[in-house]
Amino acid sequence: MHHWAALLFVAAIVVHMFRTFFTGAFRKPRELNWIIGVLLFWLAFLEGFAGYSLPDDALSGTGLRIASAIVLSIPIVGSWTATSLFGGEFPGHVILDRFYILHVFLIPGIILALITVHLALLVKQKHTQWPGPGRTNSNVVGIRMFPAFLRQGRRVLHAGVRGHRPARRPVPDQPDLAVRALQGGGRLRGEPTRLVRHVP
Repeated sequence: MHHWAALLFVAAIVVHMFRTFFTGAFRKPRELNWIIGVLLFWLAFLEGFAGYSLPDDALSGTGLRIASAIVLSIPIVGSWTATSLFGGEFPGHVILDRFYILHVFLIPGIILALITVHLALLVKQKHTQWPGPGRTNSNVVGIRMFPAFLRQGRRVLHAGVRGHRPARRPVPDQPDLAVRALQGGGRLRGEPTRLVRHVP
């Protein structure tokens, strides 16, 4: 359930960002809220990667190896950064402990703080809406969220809970969507665990 919730979390952020981008809701005076939204997306990606690496199996090891190769490919500071992050040569002995703290405590705290700021800015600046009679940047015309949408959301939640059937088999091991292209590219080259060559 945790795995599916994490995928749904990132998918919801992507859909929300698409809506914001394609309706132009990121424009003045809402640029700061757009930047916070982009930061939230990257933090959700990092949160997913940290959680993905925690089981300490072959799949997460491959993901960590790809991350190590990406960090090593950074010009000038790549070697130092990789050594600091992994606590020595890959795989190191401290990376899982560090990812656990990141996944459980630090990143969720930062996400919670940014969501608070994101929603506070939304309340202050008002929600975006299509142009129309009586609609301005300082008001919102339409159905109130409470209680109309609250009732509708409750109905959808109850329908989903009633129709839920637990999975009969576990989720097959596969990399997350964001990492699949990197792993596939490495397999095409015949080097599944080393995508970037490090030049000292």
